[in-house]
Amino acid sequence: MKKMLLFSALFVMQFISAQQIDFTIRYSDANARFEVYATSNFTENNFTWGPSQISVLVPANFPDQALLITSHAGGSWGDNSIVYAPTAAPTFDFHGISTGGQLTNLVANQEKLVFSFVSPVGNCATGLRLFVNGTDPDSSQPGMAGGDFSNTIDNGNTVDVYNANYANTGTTCTLSAETVALTEINIKAYPNPVISQLTISGLTTAFNNIEIFAYNGQLLKSFDTKESEVKFDFSGYADGVYFVKIQNADHNFTVKKIIKQP
Repeated sequence: MKKMLLFSALFVMQFISAQQIDFTIRYSDANARFEVYATSNFTENNFTWGPSQISVLVPANFPDQALLITSHAGGSWGDNSIVYAPTAAPTFDFHGISTGGQLTNLVANQEKLVFSFVSPVGNCATGLRLFVNGTDPDSSQPGMAGGDFSNTIDNGNTVDVYNANYANTGTTCTLSAETVALTEINIKAYPNPVISQLTISGLTTAFNNIEIFAYNGQLLKSFDTKESEVKFDFSGYADGVYFVKIQNADHNFTVKKIIKQP
């Protein structure tokens, strides 16, 4: 019996250690956003996706602000660790996107959309990539401020199943993606700063999707409207910085930075 239990334990540990997940990032023309995908070498329903981090490197000329993260799988992701243009890699800003995890269904060799974000410059941008473990600067390098941006995926058994990145030479943009993104819609959001009620005007009457993000990129609210003007109650939110993304049916969008005051 003891030998059988030992064999079973060794089999489970070998199976766990064989689990691997790879990642990539690319720009979606249709959705006007950057998307990060995971591809596993195993199939498992309710995979225990534990506390994890996938770091995104963006060009240093991006605005110094958190990325607006939308979570799709693996839990609630947020931009919780940022270093801007460190001495060790001055052409990039480092964004550590992390999650507490969540049970997630995975199918071997099929991509799973994990999280996405819109460009803070309002359009597609080239050169975004994922952090490369063992190659990009670690926490001890100049300007990294002690930040560890290593990619890691916990499988609920304190085993890191992150393997590598693929197609990670930097995002590219098609002409059509750049053309759509550069056609910014004429939207007004006021008053700004806001105390209680925010008005958003200049919307198309066909369709609009409005998303409100916290400063760390956490999606707080998302809704659709066909009205040309909407009012949103900000009184229940804490003081600080928020971002409002408005996108119409043609995938034209704009992002507004909103200051909430007491």
